[in-house]
Amino acid sequence: MKKYSFNGFTLVEIMVTIAISAMAMTIGVVKYVDFNKTQTIKSAGLILKNNLRDIQTKAATGVKPVTAICNDPATLEGYLVTFNSRTQYQSEAQCSVDKPSGTIVTYDLTELTPGTYFPATLPGTFLFKVLGNGTDVARTIILQNDLTTPTKWYSLCVATSGEIVDCGYSTSTPSCTCT
Repeated sequence: MKKYSFNGFTLVEIMVTIAISAMAMTIGVVKYVDFNKTQTIKSAGLILKNNLRDIQTKAATGVKPVTAICNDPATLEGYLVTFNSRTQYQSEAQCSVDKPSGTIVTYDLTELTPGTYFPATLPGTFLFKVLGNGTDVARTIILQNDLTTPTKWYSLCVATSGEIVDCGYSTSTPSCTCT
């Protein structure tokens, strides 16, 4: 009697290998998507912090925008940061022009990184005062990764001293405060 030797795999072995590979790839894709969301919110938070530092530096050094409104005899009072919507904020030079409230000149409008949002209750407006005199009010600024059901947050706080406190990334509702 002849014995036959097969040099291949059975159908069951191939199916088991495919099933295990598919599960591993699915887990890998899910982990990658989660990792990507985490990196997106962290990156957006760091970009926001750097932009706020840039605005703070312009106010501290007294850099005036190139507009007729801020020319002499007008004086720069500071840079106002306003949160316009859940996806954008702007900085504006506030210059005095013989008016107690000052005149505002739009300076820079910035969109958040796609996939990141401010909460439904937007952070309030605040003013970086000139010559390093801090801000007019302390503000906590929170970013989230989803409009309706966020699972990741990044928070910053701007103190009245002008210090920008980076409270960082969180997977639970952040509690970042400063005075």
